[in-house]
Amino acid sequence: MADNDTAPTVTCVSPSGTAPTSANESHEERRVTPVRSRAVSAAFKRLATSMVPPEPVLSAIKPPMNRQAWLRFLLTHIPILHWTWTYKLKYLVPDIISGLTVAVVHIPQGLAYALLATMDPVYGLYTSLVPVIVYSVMGSSRHISLGTVSLVSLMVGSAINQVFSERGLDFCTDEDMGSAFIDNESNLTCGELKVQVAVSMAFTSGLMMLVMGCFQMGFVSIFLSEPLVSGYTTGVAILVFTSQVSHIFGIKLTIHPLISRFPDILNFPRMWVEVFRQVFNWPHYVNTGAFVISLISIVLLFVFKVINEKLLPKVKCSCKLWWSTARTFKWPIPIPSQIFMVIIGIAFSAGLGLHEKYHIPVVGKVPSSLPPLTFPKGDLMIATLSNAFAISIVTYVFGASLAQVLAKKHDYTISSNQEFISYGLCNIAGAFFSSFNSASCFSRTLVQVSAGGKTQLVGLISSAVIAVVLVLMGFVFEQLPRAVLASIIWVALYGMFLQFKDVWKYFKISFSDTILWLVAFVATVLLGADLGLLVGVASAVVVIVCKTALPNYEVLKQSEDDPGSLRPLGKDAGSAGIIVYQFRGPLCFVNISVFQKRLKLAVHVENNSEDSEGDGCLKTLAMKIGGLFGKRGADGLGGYKYSRSRDDDEVQELRLEEASEQAERGSAVAENEPPAVESTANPVSRTIVIDCAPIGFMDTVGAQALLQVILDFDANGIQVVLAAMTRENNDLLQRAGFHMRCGDQWLFLTVEDAISHAKNGVRLHPQPITTSSKPSENAAKVNQRRPRDHPK
Repeated sequence: MADNDTAPTVTCVSPSGTAPTSANESHEERRVTPVRSRAVSAAFKRLATSMVPPEPVLSAIKPPMNRQAWLRFLLTHIPILHWTWTYKLKYLVPDIISGLTVAVVHIPQGLAYALLATMDPVYGLYTSLVPVIVYSVMGSSRHISLGTVSLVSLMVGSAINQVFSERGLDFCTDEDMGSAFIDNESNLTCGELKVQVAVSMAFTSGLMMLVMGCFQMGFVSIFLSEPLVSGYTTGVAILVFTSQVSHIFGIKLTIHPLISRFPDILNFPRMWVEVFRQVFNWPHYVNTGAFVISLISIVLLFVFKVINEKLLPKVKCSCKLWWSTARTFKWPIPIPSQIFMVIIGIAFSAGLGLHEKYHIPVVGKVPSSLPPLTFPKGDLMIATLSNAFAISIVTYVFGASLAQVLAKKHDYTISSNQEFISYGLCNIAGAFFSSFNSASCFSRTLVQVSAGGKTQLVGLISSAVIAVVLVLMGFVFEQLPRAVLASIIWVALYGMFLQFKDVWKYFKISFSDTILWLVAFVATVLLGADLGLLVGVASAVVVIVCKTALPNYEVLKQSEDDPGSLRPLGKDAGSAGIIVYQFRGPLCFVNISVFQKRLKLAVHVENNSEDSEGDGCLKTLAMKIGGLFGKRGADGLGGYKYSRSRDDDEVQELRLEEASEQAERGSAVAENEPPAVESTANPVSRTIVIDCAPIGFMDTVGAQALLQVILDFDANGIQVVLAAMTRENNDLLQRAGFHMRCGDQWLFLTVEDAISHAKNGVRLHPQPITTSSKPSENAAKVNQRRPRDHPK
């Protein structure tokens, strides 16, 4: 035979590595090897597919390939190039007005929130400078006001306390910030060590946010649900309120931590015990002058708040310029009550000498200069790693959600991952300029929006104003009473305290959400902001697991009035020849026992039932099922009463296993025969239709449970069929060998098809497992005809 006519040959190698010794062996290997190779190839393909990173990560690490892609990349990741290119001149005046207004709010809030971080007030102004500039360059939101935030500042102060406790250092008071050398090894004062801890943690959290933003890991925020966030922020409001009590009353609180690693555990009740002890001894501990200043400041701030919210919206102004006609508009800018209180407090304190005469605590020395350079330390970065991660998640969740709301309201789009990146760069840059962690502030953002801000230019203008204040007017704030700053913080918490009303709202909607809110709130108050967030997230995961393990279910039957609809079975199960069982949740190893138990309860079959006269457990089971469907058993005992036995569970489990084995042995004879089909005399078969549409996903254990359910009920004269199976679950059943045992008769596209089949009076029986791997025809039809989403 010519070479070109020779049939191709395959050289097969045996497992030992030698070639086959005979033609028959070679022929057999040629016949078997392709099947094995395809199976191995498919296995390796599935393994390789599972190892491929998700699409967000792939798109994040894929570099631009051409000039247009590079331009799109720069415009997306450096937003200042986009908004400056499209900037309109008509936005300039509103942006300038809004920038000046926001700067006026930045100053008192920066000074006040630095107290929450247990740092000198000037560091609050530093945090309102460099991070705001970076966000104006890298942020995608046009209305977000970055800077100091009460929640983040409190978490920074908690981290500083933790580092002090772990190192066995005494926590210094306000008077010791610049004089007490508490770290002899590095010769650092109390204030200097706090700054190093704060900037190290800001750098660490910024680095985490930058990495997560580059790899598009914003999905981590899904674990912070709305009830969790509401309860957590309300608990933080209580902690912030408590932290300022010492400044309100002018007292000194020294609370030693119970656990050095977690200094905030049970700090809340112990602090209030100490507060009441000192308040009850008023003349010896409380500074009356500081308390009077706090009381007056709180009253005035609430008066300004009522004016801004109730009266100013009703005020209308008329303006006429020489080139236009008269225009009537609402008062656009709220009264800057906080800066007014700062000015009033400085004037009275400096004019009356409150610090010298009455020993009222004031801000103290404020350097008139730009922020000094600082560098993070590696050991402090490691020490604050967990705190930095918690702050990163909180910063992103609150910032991204607020940015999304504003973008939707003002009709523009933002990038959530770009927000992650911008927050990270803001904190990284701020760490080198004496800034602690910064985040988006809700109250300042509302001020910026109400003042008419249009673009990120507002942040650049407010930063310029703060820089001028730091360089030229820093000394002015030295006489500002700390009681005024504490009063500003207390009044700012008013909106957060209103979240207590959410408990009743969630209670009327969902009991699990109510429990989640209460757990997050109580854990935050008693354990601190960091552990409270961890416990809240853990409780949310537990709620999800519980709902997965114990999903809802319902038993339905076809409506007599409308055959195309289903209605609840109710108590008339005995007249229902066909029932529909809906298991509304995933079918996995967590809830297999629940699935089986509820299915048996749905047809009044109890695992712990046994014939009181000594009949077999399976006979008792069959009689009860016969009574359910309006039929009596072979002995006419359809309405028989049953009692419990102490060994119910073990006896029934053994007998069910024996029945299953007998069914397998009996069906092994018909190994190569088609699935057994039995025609019943009664046109309405005793059938259970499992509606698989609500089953979101299924694992291997779930597929085995479905097969076992079919076997168990078939052994007792009841047919179980599956309907409305999703494509993914159907593929899993095929891979698990379901079609080899049950064939394609058990799968139906819709519940109506399954009910019509049952009404035809055709009974199916499962077959033993064979070596054939022919796919199910009905399963193939399901995959061809059904879309990805299951039919409603």
